[in-house]
Amino acid sequence: MKASHLGLTQATNEESSDKQRGDCPAWIKSYIKFQEKEMSNNSSKVLAYSCCGRRGHLCGGIAERILAMMEAAKLAEYSQRVVAFQWCTSGSIERMLQPNLIDWRLMFNDKRLESLPDHEERGWDSIAASAVTKEKVRSGADAVVRIKLTNNLADKSAKLPRYQLEANHIVDSSCLFHALFRPSSKVEKGMRDIRRLLFGSEDTPYLAVDLQLSAFEAGVEKQKFTQFTAFMTVLSCARILADINSITAPILLLTDHPLLQQQLRDGLIKGFVTTPRQQHGEPLLKADGDLNSAMEEVLLTGVESLGLLGSSKCLITSPTDSSRVSELWGRHRCVVSIEQCISYHAKHKEKRALKDI
Repeated sequence: MKASHLGLTQATNEESSDKQRGDCPAWIKSYIKFQEKEMSNNSSKVLAYSCCGRRGHLCGGIAERILAMMEAAKLAEYSQRVVAFQWCTSGSIERMLQPNLIDWRLMFNDKRLESLPDHEERGWDSIAASAVTKEKVRSGADAVVRIKLTNNLADKSAKLPRYQLEANHIVDSSCLFHALFRPSSKVEKGMRDIRRLLFGSEDTPYLAVDLQLSAFEAGVEKQKFTQFTAFMTVLSCARILADINSITAPILLLTDHPLLQQQLRDGLIKGFVTTPRQQHGEPLLKADGDLNSAMEEVLLTGVESLGLLGSSKCLITSPTDSSRVSELWGRHRCVVSIEQCISYHAKHKEKRALKDI
């Protein structure tokens, strides 16, 4: 079958690969040098992205945090500050995703950060925005500026300075992602082991699907599209896309639906596989009091899943932050959204109905 059967242009990712090899925008390369120089200067100004204190439980999932950290880095470059990230949660993120070209670990005197009381924290807040904080971040008046809950990724209010990380800037966004993060040796080993288990070799090209069914619940009435038909449509779409790209390995399907996860592990869905690790908080239910160990397992599972989606040859995405991060992580030959699969399904269903009249 041809790519046109899906109504898609089969996009290669050669440009993205070139960008990730060092041909990044000048502002990213310039900021890498700036951060390198200023990290050793104890009097430098700091922008600290903090997920601590009384609102720490609102920090979001792993993908949300990664995208928020990228937004913080953009704002730090704009205001010419050192960016640093501070997590007060079990299973620290740098144990799984380590600094790459930009060292964002918090290495400054804690007193500098503690000098700002909690009620004076700067920045913008996707939960309860303050009218006075955004301009103070840009004024640079304080030696240390904290921002919290930086999850307004699309900047719907159009008040962020520049370097928007939107879909049409996927290549530049991917450059920033790889400048900030690299998987730890533990994550890389876990991904290699899973690929060998599922595909027989860690180098086998495969197609991956990020099927987050909960993402479609709000649009069911408009789309007239249930979770079940979403699932069946994605199976068909994935098989077509694998055939187009000559991918013969089993299709990796990651989902937030517990029953589908178990059916995939039991081999009940022919041609599809999933990761052996438990997903979506299940380790927390089996923690037996060892919460830190359970949180570490959840974090490892989450980062491995993002990496496995990102390492695929082709990717079918959901309208979720996990899909956005996976697309930034990877060098995919093709990326197709589930919405495109839905559109294809609806169009061909209508054609079949007309033939039957």
